[in-house]
Amino acid sequence: MIKQFEIRRNIFHIFYGLAYVLLIYFNIFKITHLLVLLLIGTIIALVSLKYKLPFINWFLENFERSNTFPGKGALTFLVGVIFAVALFDKPIALAVIMILTLGDSFSHIVGRFYSKIKNPLNDLRYIEGTLVGALIASLGAMLFVSPIKAFIASFIAMIVEAVDIKLLINGWAKKWIFDVILDDNVIIPLVAGVLLAIL
Repeated sequence: MIKQFEIRRNIFHIFYGLAYVLLIYFNIFKITHLLVLLLIGTIIALVSLKYKLPFINWFLENFERSNTFPGKGALTFLVGVIFAVALFDKPIALAVIMILTLGDSFSHIVGRFYSKIKNPLNDLRYIEGTLVGALIASLGAMLFVSPIKAFIASFIAMIVEAVDIKLLINGWAKKWIFDVILDDNVIIPLVAGVLLAIL
């Protein structure tokens, strides 16, 4: 059951990640649309803490871990997308979203269920997952930036993702704001975007 749930959750992650790429690529979504979507999503999540909203509750039960803030994965992903669009040129922003969409999902699926070598920096991550995530992420990013830039940014972003930064600054990470800022969905776009801007 856990395996099916996690695979389903990550497939959904890929689905809405690619949807963001298409909507931004074809100029259907601007940053204002993303901010409004974040506001609406946050309001729905807060309401979901007290009330079971029929359609929303089905999504939360099928695609969100029960021990987290309602919709946390989708909301932090959207925060990462907003940072990418706000801080970087369009090709870099799209490449960054592809890295987040593909790299994070495949690293979790492969790492959790099909890997054996644990990451020495984080017991919850596996070397195989990080490598597969980086490779697939770079293939997606190549649609918008050069192959070498895509590979370097994807590889380093996945290494950073594999390190639990929250443990390194344990005191700060207990505060909810740092829990959001240090989420993989926010860290990966920032790291990948800065690298692509520098390269």
